[in-house]
Amino acid sequence: MIVAGHETTVGLIGNAVLTLLLHPDQLAAVRRNPALTLAMIEEVLRYEGPVERTITRFVARDVTLAGRQLRRGDLIIAVVGSANRDERQFLDADRFDIHRNPQRHLGFGHGAHYCLGASLARLEGEIALNALLRRLPGLRLATDVEQLRWRLLPLFRGLLALPVAWDPPRLNKAGR
Repeated sequence: MIVAGHETTVGLIGNAVLTLLLHPDQLAAVRRNPALTLAMIEEVLRYEGPVERTITRFVARDVTLAGRQLRRGDLIIAVVGSANRDERQFLDADRFDIHRNPQRHLGFGHGAHYCLGASLARLEGEIALNALLRRLPGLRLATDVEQLRWRLLPLFRGLLALPVAWDPPRLNKAGR
C-alpha cells in the first residue's frame, strides 16, 4: 500500500506536468479555468498514467476474452497503458484532450481490483498541480524532451527527473 500509493502519485504529478508542458493549449485551458484540473487528471491517467501494467494475475475460471480462450490457471498481465490508448474505446486515443468525455480509463483499475487510494491520489494531484500552476507562471521544460529518461520499473511509468524552469512572479507596485 505504501509503495503503490507513493510511486503512483509521484508518477501522476510528474507525468501531468510533463504532459501539460508538451500540450501548451491544454495547459493554458487549465490555467484559465482551474476547475478543469480534475478532468485534466483523469485524462493524464488515461494518456500518460503512472501505472503501465498490472501485477501478475492468474485466470480464476475458463473464459473467452476478445475471442481468445483463457484457461483457469493461465498467467495474465494487463497492460493498462495500452488499454487506455485503445482506439476501439477512445476516439482519437493518441491525442491528449482534457475535455474528453466520458473518461473511462483503467488508470485506477476496475471492479474488484479498483485502487483503494484513487480518491486520495486525485486529491493529492489536484492540490499539487493547482499550487504548481498558480505559483509558477511561465513553467517550462529546462531540457529537450529527447533528453528525458524514464524510470525502468516493471509496473510504473514515471520520469527519473523533470528539469523545469519558470519565470519569477511579477511584483506589484507595493512589492508584493
